Amino acid sequence: MFEKYIDLIEQHGVTAKVLGDLIQDHASLRGRMLANYERYKAEKDGQGVPIYQRKFEVESANKINSKLANDFFSEIIDTKVGYLFGNPVVFMLDKKTPDYNILNQRIERFNKVNNLADTNSEAGKFAAMCGYDGLLLYIDKEGQERIIRVDPWETIILTRSEITEPTYGIRYFKTYDDQCKVEFYDDKQRRVFMGESWEKLVEDTRQTKLHMFDYCPLFGLPNNAELQGDADKVLSLIDAYDRALSDGNSEIEQFRLAYMIFLGYVPDEETVRKAKELGALYIPEIENGEDIKFLTKQLDVQFLDSHLDRLEENITRFSKHVNFTNAFGGGTVTGPAMRYKLFMLETKAKTMERKHEAAMMYMFKVLASAWAKKGFQLDYTMLELKYTRNIPVNLLDEADTAQKFLGVLSMRTILSNISVVPDVDEEMRRIEEERDSRIDLDDKSLEDEEDQESHQEE
Repeated sequence: MFEKYIDLIEQHGVTAKVLGDLIQDHASLRGRMLANYERYKAEKDGQGVPIYQRKFEVESANKINSKLANDFFSEIIDTKVGYLFGNPVVFMLDKKTPDYNILNQRIERFNKVNNLADTNSEAGKFAAMCGYDGLLLYIDKEGQERIIRVDPWETIILTRSEITEPTYGIRYFKTYDDQCKVEFYDDKQRRVFMGESWEKLVEDTRQTKLHMFDYCPLFGLPNNAELQGDADKVLSLIDAYDRALSDGNSEIEQFRLAYMIFLGYVPDEETVRKAKELGALYIPEIENGEDIKFLTKQLDVQFLDSHLDRLEENITRFSKHVNFTNAFGGGTVTGPAMRYKLFMLETKAKTMERKHEAAMMYMFKVLASAWAKKGFQLDYTMLELKYTRNIPVNLLDEADTAQKFLGVLSMRTILSNISVVPDVDEEMRRIEEERDSRIDLDDKSLEDEEDQESHQEE
């Protein structure tokens, strides 16, 4: 991503001009991501949803202009995020790791202090919405390692490979007093540039400081290799659906306001006014076949429904989404049938799962460099991440399957495939504790001990 700027920085160092040019090149991406965010919010007085901005030409300005937004966009995003991150990602450290207990406690503390489950969910949402999201590690005032997400339209990652492996990271935004501020991160420090505009940046050396990590702490979470949002390919279909439904609704409302026709009769303004108020007209005499009736338009409702259904099917298909209102036909679907229904959603989620795992491994790589300075040596490659899909499960089926695999597969493998077991190691420890505390009623040694105690009492 923006690889040419890496060479410029390595040859000439980071300069205000390089940063200004980089921000200018990022402008198109920024605009697209901001537009997607506005569309996700779907505010009626905002600029994100095109149907809300629709205006008719002057000659049609008095016609009914329904503006009905159908929020497929956020449904596509939220469904995948809930499916993938609805159950928190579990970080498991290999028990063979030296100083396992101490390191595992640090990992658990980091997760809780930073509410990592929520951070992952929100970062996943913005990545699915905009194509990628930014994540920034830093040391707080208490000396604790923290992580926050950074809006993607304010984040530029310079890398020769994936944005999960950054060479440099840039965050740019406007301050409260409308000053332009750029934070530049490398593997040692954070440098700050300020200015009235992005073309007039000046480095503020007073704000330069070491970030205490051995790697760039600003990195990205990509949605896919193309850095595309989940709904980017179906925006035109969503807009077409909004227009079709809105126009259909306008026709229905126009139908209610059907035109009144006066045949052979010219009413005055008072007559028309009374007709609107009373809903009726009285004609005392008919001399030349005068008549009054309504002119209405016949709507082809079946064609409109068919058109909307086709648009919705294409939106669902090309965004790899699942329409849960009809996907399961109102019945109970389990096992292979459910996996088949969820196949496209699972394919999309699996792609992001791999990207997220790469981002998390880099995060712990950076964290490990800070922990090493405190005397805690973590080999981040000893970490394993477990993702559990957030779908309804049939525990009876899972229990039956687990029972049939006893003696065929290891207990660890069986437990890892049961949805109610979030941590296999912890569950195996509990099983071992219960086994040790269980009393064997057929154990002869217990009877001998009881006999000895009774003889001693006598």
